[in-house]
Amino acid sequence: MKIAYQFPPETIVMFAAAIISILLAIIVLWRRVSPGGLPFALLMFAIAEWLFFSVLEIGAVDMQTKILWAKVQYPGITTLTPFFLIFASEYSRHNKWLKPRNIALLFVIPAITIILIATNKLHGLIWSDIVPAAESGGQYLIYSHGSFFWLMSVYSYVLLMA
Repeated sequence: MKIAYQFPPETIVMFAAAIISILLAIIVLWRRVSPGGLPFALLMFAIAEWLFFSVLEIGAVDMQTKILWAKVQYPGITTLTPFFLIFASEYSRHNKWLKPRNIALLFVIPAITIILIATNKLHGLIWSDIVPAAESGGQYLIYSHGSFFWLMSVYSYVLLMA
């Protein structure tokens, strides 16, 4: 089975942003002297992962491949806000609450989301329906979101506000 790709021009910018995110993460890990260095690097890796697989999703021609790459994006998508909160807490030196137990708790909802995205066909809790966008000639998909998607979204916004 041959998988075909057609990358529109906007994917060049997304791919470049992914490369820049990886380079930033490597530089920060290499010269980690400021508080928040490790969570910032992990945040940059999560962004790069999300962007890289978004490029592959957009470029994929068939729907099944697009859905596969959309699923693979979720580890990056779901860990962005916990990493950002940890980074902001460490950098601002408001990190007394950053105990291993609390950090682990931040990743419970993202872990559940990743499991649910892998098994979405069974329950539709993340995506209840997926159809090609008519105006894009099938290049983009429209994801109708299930109930757990909205829970994850609220969770992410709460972390951002914190």
